[in-house]
Order: sequence, then C-alpha cells, then structure tokens
Amino acid sequence: MKAAVLLLLFPAGLAVAIVLSVVRGPEGGNAPTVAIVGDSLSWQADPSIKTLLSSSGYGARMSVNPGHALSSPWAQRQLSADLRNRRIAIIVIETASNDSFEVARSAVSVNQYSNLLNDVLRAATRRCVVVVNARVKVTPFYYQPNDALAVNHSISESAVTNPDERIVNWNQDAQNHRSWFRTDLLHFTSSLPTTGSASDPPPPSNQSAGDRAFAQAILEGIQSCSPPREHES
Repeated sequence: MKAAVLLLLFPAGLAVAIVLSVVRGPEGGNAPTVAIVGDSLSWQADPSIKTLLSSSGYGARMSVNPGHALSSPWAQRQLSADLRNRRIAIIVIETASNDSFEVARSAVSVNQYSNLLNDVLRAATRRCVVVVNARVKVTPFYYQPNDALAVNHSISESAVTNPDERIVNWNQDAQNHRSWFRTDLLHFTSSLPTTGSASDPPPPSNQSAGDRAFAQAILEGIQSCSPPREHES
C-alpha cells in the first residue's frame, strides 16, 4: 500500500491530510478494482474500509479528503482520473455530507449537484457507481435536514434513469445509532485530524463501531453491483 499526504484545511478549521492509497487485492482474484472518492467520514473509517475490501478480495484506489464536496476541483480531478482508468470497474462517491453543506450555504444549487452526479454516471460508461447518501439529522452548523433531504432525493432520482447506480442508504442505516457519533451527529467517535498538523487516518486500533458499520455499508453497496461488464475506454 502506498500513500501520498498533503496538508489542507477543512471547514471545521482543522488541518487534515489528503490521502491517496492503493489496496491490493489477492493475487489472481476475480473481484473488480474499486475507486473510492470520499470526505471526512471515509477518512475516519479508512482502515476499516481497507480491511473489509482487502478481505473480500477487492483491489481499491482510495482518495479521501475531509471537507470536499462533489463540486470541488479536488473531487472532480480524482473522479476524472478514476474514469480514465480502465481497470476500475466500480466507483464509490461518498461526499453527500459536504454536498449538503454546499447546498446549505448556497455555494451549489441542488440542480447543479444533480447535474454533476449525472455527469459522472454518464461518463462511467456501464461501470457501477455506488453513491452514499447523507445523514439528515446533524448539528445545524453543517446543514439543515431539508438540505440533506434534497441531496438524497437527487441521488435517488438519478438511480431511476441510471441502472448502474447503487445507493448506500447511510441515513437509514445510522438512524437508530446515536452512540456511533460525536456530538455533531455526523462524525464517528474515532480520531479526527489533529489541529495544526497533517495526519494520516486513524490506525486500525482506533476504529469505532460507527467506522466499522460505515465500512460494512460501503462494502455491501459495492457487492450489490453486478459482475463487471466490458466498458468503453
């Protein structure tokens, strides 16, 4: 596994690490390669996600960067690289919390978000795209329930016309599990980035029940994809 780390600030004012890493699947395995583009939730659950993917036979390219929405130049660059890579058969988009934040502060409209998501789905060219939706009830500092509901509705609407889209309903999965979250009701109880310094995601020993449940939900979304079909370059 290789990782590259760069310093960046995310909305809560903490300095964080952009982590790009590769998880190798077992030699000779038939499972497809997965690309994950995620925000602070994937950053926190990074070791749990990697462990589950590896043990399930998936190779993966993980790009996690707290505070970045689908509309951010960073996310668009990562997705562009993933879409050009013919070895990647499944793409996971886990940015809905930050997408809701962007909608809440009127930086991006719901229609603009929907258009960006559909652009990715069209460019995926018959590859499976797994989209993780947003937790609706969080601290109002981030966004209001209606903001997340609008983003989640866009995710559901796009699936109607895109048969290769799969949805991880994280909002539903997490609904009755208050203990998984910090007081902001969004982030897990595992480590957050250290203020004033770049840091790698938490070690495997620092994974909470929420991290593990989130990783399991993403794995199940990936496993719901049909066997990979040949896709165009």
